[in-house]
Amino acid sequence: MNTSSLLTCGISALISALFLLTPEKAHATIHRAEFQNVEAEISYDQEENSFRALNLRLKIVREGKILFNQLVPRRSEEFDRPYFRENNPSSWVQDLDGDSEPEIILTLFTGGAHCCFYSLIYRYDPASETYTYLTHDWGDGAAIPILKDLDGDGIIEFDSMDSRFAYAFTAYANSGFPPQIWQYDSDGLREVTTLFPEEVYSHATQLWKYYQQRKQEYGDDPSNVRGFLGAYLATKYLLGESEDGWQRIEQVYQHDDRRSFFSELRTFLQEMGYMTEARKSIPSEAIDDWTDHFFYSVNPQLSERKIRPDETEYIQEWNAIQRVMNELLVTENHGCQSRLGHSVGLASYDSLSRDGVNLESQDLDRVADAIFYARNPQLGDRRIQPGETRLASEWLRIRRGVSRLHPCD
Repeated sequence: MNTSSLLTCGISALISALFLLTPEKAHATIHRAEFQNVEAEISYDQEENSFRALNLRLKIVREGKILFNQLVPRRSEEFDRPYFRENNPSSWVQDLDGDSEPEIILTLFTGGAHCCFYSLIYRYDPASETYTYLTHDWGDGAAIPILKDLDGDGIIEFDSMDSRFAYAFTAYANSGFPPQIWQYDSDGLREVTTLFPEEVYSHATQLWKYYQQRKQEYGDDPSNVRGFLGAYLATKYLLGESEDGWQRIEQVYQHDDRRSFFSELRTFLQEMGYMTEARKSIPSEAIDDWTDHFFYSVNPQLSERKIRPDETEYIQEWNAIQRVMNELLVTENHGCQSRLGHSVGLASYDSLSRDGVNLESQDLDRVADAIFYARNPQLGDRRIQPGETRLASEWLRIRRGVSRLHPCD
């Protein structure tokens, strides 16, 4: 090959390489909004046929003066992009707390099928004459808030949903979501859902309709209805109507997995904090009755007689059980006339454990632990070690003892 041919090939290769290295065309995207004396502008470079949003910048003008003009801190500098509601694209500048000083609410989408979303809320700091921000995670797209004054008091609420229920009991498409309502102050967002019972009641009604529609259109298969029933029950807890919620769910859900589903549901609601308010209303007599219930189940030799003042070991054991009852008991519907006389129970009491064999309830494990360590104070709180067969057998006997009795028996 002659020199001319080599030169031609080299130039062609160079041109091809330069073409491949040339970035896709990008165009500037700008969103503006204003409220009272504050104007805000979001700008970024959007590549064609790409989700990448480059050079995301926020500029804030207050009373005609630029006080903030910086790149937006993002978890992904390329892919996190602004999200604006189509029906109200200018709502991201609002006076959230009624102090006549507008805040800037920038919500970002990380990409993916429907997750995840988070908001940066910028607040004016008069001391430094600039803006500071805090971050709040919303999680799933179902939780993207609508900003509105729900009660007309001049304070903006973030009307959202609890995205932790996505996939909790079924696939995403069949998941239901309880309401979550938030308010903003200088310390951040605080949840105030229970202060808006009308909104919560409306949401509960809608969730029950969704359940009925789902059942009618797609059938009563567990995967079709579990998500909406779980969210409905959580909403009933928010209303202080957990007993009615349990009655309705136990009536309509008659599948073979009902026991495991109910146990799973109780545990999930407890872990997510929905049973916290229910605990506050539990009378001390109910706590004492349940303490007696477990104490005498593992001390049958006492024949339920009262503990004498000099029986210090029994007193310590009873007090240990009571401390656990204070943490575990919730307002509960047993589906029976409880012999304890209270509509109170354990959040994850597995009804299958009534025969004294099934050992799956974590709440009953904790009751057994309380009794075991009260009887073996020399252990402190260390776990039973492999090879300590005597201690392991003792714990198992206690665990079977607390499993044997149930308030419905």
